[in-house]
Amino acid sequence: MEEVISAVGSVSCDEVVDQVKDLFTEFSTDPTAADQLIEANPAIFISSEVCVERAEMPHVASAFKGSSWTNPSFIPLMVIQSILGSWHRSGGIGDSSWSSLARGISNDNLGEAIKAFNTNYWDTGIFGIYTISLVKFFAQSSKFVLIQLA
Repeated sequence: MEEVISAVGSVSCDEVVDQVKDLFTEFSTDPTAADQLIEANPAIFISSEVCVERAEMPHVASAFKGSSWTNPSFIPLMVIQSILGSWHRSGGIGDSSWSSLARGISNDNLGEAIKAFNTNYWDTGIFGIYTISLVKFFAQSSKFVLIQLA
């Protein structure tokens, strides 16, 4: 990360340098770059499913290891996220949606909302589907989502 200091007007360069030395004393002087730290201690992704029950509507995020910003899979995963899409019952589009995931959840009344997500970091990423459904449709909606991802 590079810090930038600028001064405008009739200022002495030496004065600015002296002020910066006095005011910015808490920056690390360690020359190790962020990419070196990441390489030495890479992130480890553990695939999981998290379910948080809220009254009668469980919120489920089924996530898988995605790709980093620099991985060639980054673009295809963005395309897949767009194809899977998102849907919310209040939106009015269901059986007219271009997303087979949205049509299936809507037409079979399996859920209230779904959203594909793809979050990328420097060295890894997370890809998955976030679903909100009624408790009585939880198993069916989870099964449908996983079948769509297969």
